[in-house]
Amino acid sequence: MTLSVNFLTSEDKYDAIKDRNPKAEGVFVYAVKTTGVVCRPTCSARLALFKNILFFATLQEAIELGFRPCRKCKPEIQMGWNRHRKLVIALIALFHEMQATGRSAGDLKLAEIAKSVHISKWQLIKVFKRYTGTTPMKYFQGILDGKKPLRENDIPNVVTKKRELGPKTEEKSTDGGESSVHLSVYFEGILDDDWVTEFYGR
Repeated sequence: MTLSVNFLTSEDKYDAIKDRNPKAEGVFVYAVKTTGVVCRPTCSARLALFKNILFFATLQEAIELGFRPCRKCKPEIQMGWNRHRKLVIALIALFHEMQATGRSAGDLKLAEIAKSVHISKWQLIKVFKRYTGTTPMKYFQGILDGKKPLRENDIPNVVTKKRELGPKTEEKSTDGGESSVHLSVYFEGILDDDWVTEFYGR
């Protein structure tokens, strides 16, 4: 049974995009007639009226009719499109590097990290907790205390409004660290990307 059975009608699909239901990812995309943009179901753009939306099974179908991919949710990207997940994975990698180099919880400067990715400390904590179930400080203290670390494959592909969709493929563990702690290394591809704040406007 495929996930698409949950979104058989246009009304079902519209409900999915209203709720930004992650289970709709990969099942369909939708285009907005008034903007000419095609989005993934979990896009955080302002919800268009039902009468202005067209649904497609694939992105290519929408493009062939003249719609262009949304710059916010990037439906053309299959892997690595979720900036929140990338941020959480980057933080975990940083924490393990700090552990490996003998850093303590007192060395963890969340405000500095948040500033480096252009979000608030509160937003950073909220994103991390949404994807891991704990705060950055508690996670870091936990691995210092010997708790089992999370692997990249443990992090859901997407979480929206307390819903989540787990990883579809086994991915490389983040246990292996980088050679030194430089924020730009860990947060490459996240800096200057406004999509990292996508859940905070609604």
